[in-house]
Amino acid sequence: MSPLVFISHKHADHAIATAIRSFVNEQSRGTLRVFQSSDATATGPKVAKELNPELQKALWEAKAVILVYTTTDKDWSYCMWECGVATTPGSPDTRIIVFQCGDHVPSVYSGHVRVDARTKAGIAPFVTQFMTDKDFFPGSAGPLTGFHPAGPEITSAIAKFHSDLSAVLPKGEASEWRAHPFVQVEIDSVAVKSIKELSPDERIPRARTLIEKGAVISAGDSAAHRLFGLANFEDGLTLARLISHWKNARLAAPPAWIDALMEQIVKCARYEFPPLSWIPMQAVPEGGGTHAPVVSRVGHLPSGAMQFDIHFYPFTLLTCTPVSARMVKRREMFCKYLTPGDENKIRVLDLVRELDSRGFNRVPFLDSTGKALYLTHRSLLDRFISKRLTTGSVEGLEGVTLADMFAEQPSFKTVISTTFGFVPLASTLDQVRAEMAKVPGCRDIFVTRSGAVDEPVEGFVTDVMIATEE
Repeated sequence: MSPLVFISHKHADHAIATAIRSFVNEQSRGTLRVFQSSDATATGPKVAKELNPELQKALWEAKAVILVYTTTDKDWSYCMWECGVATTPGSPDTRIIVFQCGDHVPSVYSGHVRVDARTKAGIAPFVTQFMTDKDFFPGSAGPLTGFHPAGPEITSAIAKFHSDLSAVLPKGEASEWRAHPFVQVEIDSVAVKSIKELSPDERIPRARTLIEKGAVISAGDSAAHRLFGLANFEDGLTLARLISHWKNARLAAPPAWIDALMEQIVKCARYEFPPLSWIPMQAVPEGGGTHAPVVSRVGHLPSGAMQFDIHFYPFTLLTCTPVSARMVKRREMFCKYLTPGDENKIRVLDLVRELDSRGFNRVPFLDSTGKALYLTHRSLLDRFISKRLTTGSVEGLEGVTLADMFAEQPSFKTVISTTFGFVPLASTLDQVRAEMAKVPGCRDIFVTRSGAVDEPVEGFVTDVMIATEE
């Protein structure tokens, strides 16, 4: 039976696979079999057959597997599985050939000689060896052709193959960047197997030891370097050493984030969804803020090792706390209900005495529907009374009302009717803080269903509440 060439590729890259198959068929004069799952005219999985057994059979027979690798933004797990099956110990000898169609190659094959499919110079060695080497295919009886490696037939084949590939290769490169600090941890197959076999009672404590000892930092970006106060992650850096570095730099910082991260990794290693624990980690540099580590992706390599992508999300209680959990609810508010026009019924000294007796220093005014009208602080009332006393206008102070204050000091009405803001009930405390910053002199925020000023008040939040959460 003629040798089989298996083309491993994403179906989105079927045009590249077809160009490679056409080259193999043309130069072998049809003496080689080519397995290409994405083309109905090629040898591929048979109709009504189970896919994986069909692929396994073809991979077992394959003398060469050509891996078409384009961009890093795709999921390459199935292609990696195919390459792993082809090279399973005990299977017939198979040659893995990586066709690099972009700037990157799979990390597992980064040390392999690969075909740079983007240039004629990169294609030339493959074409030459494919057509003239007597042992290009494991166990082959001789070269595919009788052409000389420097002959015109080879030069012509290189030029045509380069032209065919250039027409179907992706133009440009997919670009990506991490929105938050990123670290990738890799655990070898032995540790993965041990973690899976642990009983529930010993899973977390023993798995943590296995992870800390065996996990290696396989990737990380500059933001993560800065987060841990390092210029770079040196080759072979273990997770245990990274954690030790953090502990030494942050002696007084709570280490609870480490346990939370370990539990996530253990769950993921067992193919279970991890708990999302928002446990903050203090950055090593002063002023670097706090971040919560979250396992966001899990990769299983052909070797049996596993990779865990960890993103460190900026964490503050303001960001994570819903306003509904901290606001003073309307039924618990100390407030006054007032019909617009009845400000002459609210006596200032009575209001001050009630604030004193209740231990409050601010009072909201709502109309009969619950809509916010005013909000005044005790300090404003004291300022008005003090001005009355210093100007000698003490007579009749007992009967002075809000209406009198508005008449004597028009700016007072402006202040207590405009120096507050509104947010929706679905907001978080950081949105409350942002709204406060928009309104000059604002120290209070009303919460309504959608954040509209003409809706009934659900509750309110003060600047003091915000300060205690920062």
